[in-house]
Amino acid sequence: AIVALTPSSPVPIANRVVWHLLSARDEAVAFGVYAELFGWTSLQALHLGPERGRHVTFSWDGTSEAAGSTSNVARLPNVHPQWLFFFPTENLDESLAQVRTSGGLTLPVVVTAGRNLVAACDDPQGAAFGLYQAVSR
Repeated sequence: AIVALTPSSPVPIANRVVWHLLSARDEAVAFGVYAELFGWTSLQALHLGPERGRHVTFSWDGTSEAAGSTSNVARLPNVHPQWLFFFPTENLDESLAQVRTSGGLTLPVVVTAGRNLVAACDDPQGAAFGLYQAVSR
């Protein structure tokens, strides 16, 4: 999966990307590479069934707050290794309608282990991204 790197910023910009998903053929190998390079900490392994695969949540700042996950879904047909970044929205249904109105594609909404709502999308040019609606607790 292609990834770009930048210098560290003294002040992280919160909530621009709320979840980072790395789809790999083997999430354990992928996790090991990033853990060695960036000091990721494994938080939880989730087995979400044959269609959603295995996920390992991680933090990268030494806290127990998950920043994303690696998954093995790139082993499925029509899924290639890639990063998928999820952007926050207050109303997922409205945002998905806007993506479709703009000529993009949307996949069905998925409920995360934390009960939040997510959906993968393609913009009108075919670039993949995700939308994320936090559910009030």
